[in-house]
Amino acid sequence: MEDNEEQFDELEVKSRTQKKHEAEALQVVGARLLELTDSQLMQLDLPEQLFDSIKLAQTIDAHGGKKRQLQFIGKLMRDENLDISAINDLLARLDGDAVLQIKAFKALEQWRDKLVDDGDSALTLLLEKYPQADVQQIRQHIRNANNKKNEKLVKKSKKAIFQYIKQLSEEKQG
Repeated sequence: MEDNEEQFDELEVKSRTQKKHEAEALQVVGARLLELTDSQLMQLDLPEQLFDSIKLAQTIDAHGGKKRQLQFIGKLMRDENLDISAINDLLARLDGDAVLQIKAFKALEQWRDKLVDDGDSALTLLLEKYPQADVQQIRQHIRNANNKKNEKLVKKSKKAIFQYIKQLSEEKQG
């Protein structure tokens, strides 16, 4: 009789509340999976039924239908005993990549704004960082971006400055 009690003690007994919290956590992970592209989902090597359920959920617009599909995705993840840590690792890595992209975008915007506002002093700094830059092209865009009479030209020139700086930074990285 003592062996049965020891076996029972070793089994992990989960309360209904704990099971519900785990199910909700899996639904949150499932919702994050809906945001991924096909190639990102393929990296996870998900079971076919789960992959198909995620693809179906991505097409559902109705709130109630999407919620039911997320519950089903959570159930599939529980039933399959998936390695949630691998999924969370990929999601964290993708979040980190997104943060880096946002920072890079903001840095390019700052360069553009400095060039338009400060002119030659900012251009000197840009040339120190990117010596291969075409000075005449940038100066022309800066002049156009500071044109008070033609708002369309200002927008076009600011966009051109941004794209040129982006090109320079990509060339430097590549």
